[in-house]
Amino acid sequence: MTTPLPTRRLGTNGPEITTVGFGAWAAGGGGWAFAWGPQDDTESIAAIRHAVAKGVNWIDTAAVYGYGHSEVVVGRALAGISASDRPLVFTKCGLRWNDADRMALPVRDSRPARVREECEASLRRLGVETIDMRNLAAVDKEWSVVDKYAEAFQRISDAGITPQALIIFGLPDDRLDTFERTVRYLEKVRIPIAQFFIMTPYPGTPSGEQVWKSGRVFDERLSRLREPYVVFRPEHLSPEELRAGWWRALEEFYSLRSIAKRVLHPGTPNRLLNLGQNLVYRAKIKRGVHPVYFGA
Repeated sequence: MTTPLPTRRLGTNGPEITTVGFGAWAAGGGGWAFAWGPQDDTESIAAIRHAVAKGVNWIDTAAVYGYGHSEVVVGRALAGISASDRPLVFTKCGLRWNDADRMALPVRDSRPARVREECEASLRRLGVETIDMRNLAAVDKEWSVVDKYAEAFQRISDAGITPQALIIFGLPDDRLDTFERTVRYLEKVRIPIAQFFIMTPYPGTPSGEQVWKSGRVFDERLSRLREPYVVFRPEHLSPEELRAGWWRALEEFYSLRSIAKRVLHPGTPNRLLNLGQNLVYRAKIKRGVHPVYFGA
């Protein structure tokens, strides 16, 4: 008899996922820049199916893992699992590799055209019609054209969909005025919901490794790799300024003034639902609780 694994809601409105998932990085095999070494695909597939049989309900992979091979292995494992037992599949995009030089480091490329290309390729490799979660594998601002955001947000709203913004503070270009400018821009384009996070230099990630190699990490405790902690020295801010600015942005964005401006506008979709969520977030922030991570 298999003991059910504990579950936890992903984010605020996400699915219930087991607290243990299956990471398929190593399943990408050897012969590429960040490989864990050669792997036996048959054993990898068996391990995935065994994990699912024991109750694990999600698999994490990425297009860059083995330059597509991890997704192929995951797809082969999924093919042997009934639809009712099939786990959620999370994958990532935003890194472009060179098939002619597999040991060369992948480069950041999260342009919309590249993301579409990777989505199509991932779906083919995984053998599924949809991907449950797709993340950018690296922060890449080069393709971001701020002037185009308002148009994109308006298209989303016109379709009756509530756009949400995920903001990370503490990136290399952030300065003291970044926090206020960010909130003002979100108000200008009337974003109903936004989540504000502090840059966290996770070991093993491209952006995290850059911070660690620069010697700017001063708190190496793994338990601090989350909000509300700042564990590194930003390039143009002090750790105290980063934390204070992050929290000030939360307070300002979920102030009554800002909520009225963003949510009660006639062109904002799902106004009552968004108003309720804004007020819940505001109440948590007034208690000093991060609206996503801490407390109820």
